[in-house]
This record gives sequence, structure tokens and C-alpha cells, in this order.
Amino acid sequence: MRPRRVRGTMRGVIAHALSRRKREVLVLVADGYATKEIASRLGVTTWAIEKHLRQLFRSYGVANRAALVSAAFREGQLT
Repeated sequence: MRPRRVRGTMRGVIAHALSRRKREVLVLVADGYATKEIASRLGVTTWAIEKHLRQLFRSYGVANRAALVSAAFREGQLT
């Protein structure tokens, strides 16, 4: 049996399927850390963090960090 498709946006479904690393990046963005600080804390390059941010922006359908954090709070990803 095929799963039913729900009309409307699938952002909520995508947001709940975040990888552990994307969730870590999201929390650090919400805490106000800059890209370089996040990269340093996680032991990765700034390029990797920028890529995670682009993917998060696309997943949530937003264009900047403030909108990302707001959307994540709305969808219950951040408390």
C-alpha cells in the first residue's frame, strides 16, 4: 500500500527528518553563533556549514537565518 500524499507543503515532514549535523547547525544558529564559530565548534569547514545552511533554508522555504530560526520554532524543532 502506498503512503497517502497530503495536500499543501511538505516542509514539516522535511524539517522533522533533519540529520543530526543539520540539527546541531540549526541549534547553534538559533544560539546566535556565526558561521566561523559554528565550523570551529563542530570541527568542520565554513564551506560545510554554509552548505548545511543552504539546505536548511531550502528545507524550510526561507531566505535567511532569522526566518530559519522562526520557522524552526513554529514547527517545534527548537524550544
